[in-house]
Amino acid sequence: MRHEGVNDEALAGYCGLYCGFCAKFQSVAPSRCPGCHSEEVGSYCSIWRCATRKKGVESCSDCEEFPDCEVFTRRKVMEWPTAGENLETIVRDGLRVWTEAQKRRRLVLEGLLDDYNEGRSMAFYCRAVSRMPIGLIEEAVRDVEERIASGDVDREDVKQKAKAMKAGLTETATTRGISLDK
Repeated sequence: MRHEGVNDEALAGYCGLYCGFCAKFQSVAPSRCPGCHSEEVGSYCSIWRCATRKKGVESCSDCEEFPDCEVFTRRKVMEWPTAGENLETIVRDGLRVWTEAQKRRRLVLEGLLDDYNEGRSMAFYCRAVSRMPIGLIEEAVRDVEERIASGDVDREDVKQKAKAMKAGLTETATTRGISLDK
């Protein structure tokens, strides 16, 4: 796997997004982001700067201004699918419980990236894993893997596999009213 041994609690973004589902984190390019709680993170993110330099909090959910913080609302974080919901879950259940669930999703994402990415699908898979319930993702992956095993999709052609996986995830999400659009 791509990030073996990573501390999943360190991947809890200040804003409520899980860094492990971010294309900037999953990238292998030199400009990749190592995650919000890494000492290497860039100061380009206004939420990161506010949380670390101004407020000294571990998460926006720890801030007394949450969810009405000007920086938070200006970046429209609550409009990002799952960000606000994630922060509420962290407040209710605790960071450890939340990150355990995210780790399972991250491992599925990394499998998708390793086996079904033709070089153009990373952002799509990141969106799918962040927006869909884990059970639906695993169901869609199983369905596509069955198609590959039966010969409907060429197991050696990564483009065909990626096309089939994206179609399977999109169909599963759409039937449940989940948008995977940008």
